[in-house]
Amino acid sequence: MNFVKKILLVHGDTKTRRTLTVLLAGAGYDVRPCGRAEVALETAHSEWFDLSLVADPLPEMSSFSFIEALKKLQPSVPVLLLVNQLELPSVIKGIRLAVADVLAPGGDWALVMERVNAILRPGETPAQLELTPEELAEVETILAKGSDVTISTIPFVADLPPQAGVLREELQRLARERSDFKKTAERLAQEKTSLEAELKTHLARHTDVARLEAELGKLRSEQEVVAAAQAAVDDKARALAAAREELARERAALAAERRRVCPPGTRSA
Repeated sequence: MNFVKKILLVHGDTKTRRTLTVLLAGAGYDVRPCGRAEVALETAHSEWFDLSLVADPLPEMSSFSFIEALKKLQPSVPVLLLVNQLELPSVIKGIRLAVADVLAPGGDWALVMERVNAILRPGETPAQLELTPEELAEVETILAKGSDVTISTIPFVADLPPQAGVLREELQRLARERSDFKKTAERLAQEKTSLEAELKTHLARHTDVARLEAELGKLRSEQEVVAAAQAAVDDKARALAAAREELARERAALAAERRRVCPPGTRSA
């Protein structure tokens, strides 16, 4: 079974990224285009790729830093580094990071496609979808209009030859994903609002619970003080009762002694 090869495309230029996406999808590859390195790394956390095309330079992050981070996530993924001009330092850095090749296409996307096919389809001669510059420009113009664009608005798609079926399906898939992403974003925005409100409620409850716990702790302390005072009072009461009993016994003994010394009916001298 021949599985569709997945390619992670990281390029900061929107037009070039879209052009490469169309060409790679037309050649039968499953493409994940990313304009920012951070987004590409997040994608690499959840998906395994057969190849990565990385442009140099990238916005917000060094291309070589990105490749190094990507290799930590997916050590075996081949990387094609696309540079504006072949320079020895870039080639040396690429070799140190074990990139598969360093290319300076300069708009010659056939060179890129040839190298991609050599890596992912060695020994094969896959059918190539050749689009004229005018057709590519037309695709770029339509794709740039935003998420409301549908595949049916691309005039030449319906007239594509049979071997371009993969591209047609890929464009349709991208349109569906774009619509799904829009709906998902709206749903996530609603969930975010709901979660924020719930969080505020929980925080308010937490504050109330903390206040009640503090008051309960204070009440327990007061109860302990009262209990200690009550115990002291009880001890004093028991001591007083014992003293009273002792006094009563002494009085009884004194009265008995008096009766013995001075029996009834006698007078003391």
